[in-house]
Amino acid sequence: MKQWWSERSSQERMMITICTLLFFLMILCLVFLWPISSDVSELKSNVAEKEKKLLWMKDASAKIKIIEEALGKVDKDDKNRGKKNKGRNKKSKMEKIREAAVGSGFEAKEKADKRVRVTIKSVKFDDLSGWLGRLKDRHNISVVQANIKKQSNKKGYVEVKEIFLEAVE
Repeated sequence: MKQWWSERSSQERMMITICTLLFFLMILCLVFLWPISSDVSELKSNVAEKEKKLLWMKDASAKIKIIEEALGKVDKDDKNRGKKNKGRNKKSKMEKIREAAVGSGFEAKEKADKRVRVTIKSVKFDDLSGWLGRLKDRHNISVVQANIKKQSNKKGYVEVKEIFLEAVE
């Protein structure tokens, strides 16, 4: 190898040295920088997904707080919050049903026979069943009659044509 190197002119040796350095620099980039850049793009997409989930969680948390406050849940550790909810408990069942609304296009009307007719354009079935369960458990309001239709364009969503609710004494 020494003999071969010494047989080369100074320009050839310079060219070989530069090409060798460029080759190793390229290998270095491929080995270290390319994986790092692909990891960065993967991490950015993960962050975007997690931000989307966070927004959904914040929205769901806000809805849950509204529903819990409307249904009169009292946090026993927070006396001020309990006082606020005591005032809310004086609201009529109709007001509580409206405030605890789930889904989009919620509408509630009180009928002459003391029943409440509720319609909801779009709601997750799980949210609807949880809401009805909370009305029953906390306020003794139960479903008398229901007309619910599955939405074909959204998985897990239903349209509530009408639900008649009644306070059980």
